[in-house]
Order: sequence, then C-alpha cells, then structure tokens
Amino acid sequence: MFPHFEDCYTPGIVVGEIIRRAWPTFAGVDLAGDKRPGNVIFVVAVDPTTQRRYPVEVLCGAWKSPEVAAQLAGVHARHPNLRVIMVENNGYQQSLIDWIKQTPGDTSYWYMVESYTTGFASKVNPVFGMPGMEIEFKNKAWVIPSAEFEGHPPHCRCGWCVWKGEMHDYPMGASTDTCMAMFFSREAISKWGTGGNLGVGGTGGIQGINDR
Repeated sequence: MFPHFEDCYTPGIVVGEIIRRAWPTFAGVDLAGDKRPGNVIFVVAVDPTTQRRYPVEVLCGAWKSPEVAAQLAGVHARHPNLRVIMVENNGYQQSLIDWIKQTPGDTSYWYMVESYTTGFASKVNPVFGMPGMEIEFKNKAWVIPSAEFEGHPPHCRCGWCVWKGEMHDYPMGASTDTCMAMFFSREAISKWGTGGNLGVGGTGGIQGINDR
C-alpha cells in the first residue's frame, strides 16, 4: 500500500537532536487485544515551521497494564511538549487513564489521552484512512530517521525494524500494530496539531538539524 514509504528515509537525522528542539509531539498507542499480545507506542514530533512529521520513538512490548502506563510516563518525561496520546476507542481511553492514575509518580498527563472513535470504515478511507498516508509519503511529509534501523540484522525486533517491516508488508503482513499506532499519532496531529496549534516549540527545519 505504501510504495513511497522508503522515499521518506532520511539519513543523518539524529533523533536526540529532534527531541531537544522540543517541537510539539504526539503519541499513538495500539493496545493489545485478545488476538494481539503486543502493545505499541509511536511518538512523532512535528516541525512547526514546515509541518513535517518526525518519528522519534517506536516502542513495542508485551506489557501488562501498569507497564504500559510506566512506558507512557517515560514518554511524557522525555517529551515535555507532548500534546496528545491517542488510542483506538473510548474503552481503551478510559482504561489507559485509569492505568496512568494508578502509576506511582507524575500522573498529571492523564488528560492528554483521547480516543479515535470514528470507526473502522474511516481507517480504510482512501483519503483520510490508512491508504491516504501514501499521499503524505509521496509528498515527503514524513522525515524518517533511517539511521535508527539501517545496518540492523535482518531479524532485528527493535521497534524501528518492526515498524519498517510492517509498513513494507501492509496490509498483508502478519501484524500491523506499529502501523496502527502510527496512524493514531497521525490522527492526533490532524485533529490537534495543525495551523496555529503548532506555534509553540522550536523553530527551524531539516536543514538546521543537518547543519548542526
């Protein structure tokens, strides 16, 4: 489905430098179900000047509910400009809020959790659903830090490599968890991160990062 996905691979981008810019950041969460044992947290920073999306973390794990909340606490700590944490539906939203509130430490970010509630039909919409992301890849609206996974062994199971493989095979692959977490992060950006809402944070585009 995504023949232009690899066109967005951008060598030389340092994720740590993107994070230090404190750009507005959005997280998508794909939670495990009865037939899906794993959880995924996909974190994207958005350049407020160019509106381009920079994946900065792909976290995968067979975490239990307290561990999911602990992972999100880490994401919140590493990304002080985190705006929204989007999950699939209302039930998952409430569960995630409950898990966060029961976690020791800072739980002040529970209000960022929001559900994606427009249903499965919109996921397959050719413009607004998963297929529509190909338009974004073709236009290079995404900047993928390929140094995070280039050179990894073929069977590497780090989050970046799992995501690369699932995007390559979508929708025919055995799993799509990272793809859906990416989609939820994209929906969070679409709803809450456009126009003036991105005005807070660092400035400067991709050229500035490469020059440093």
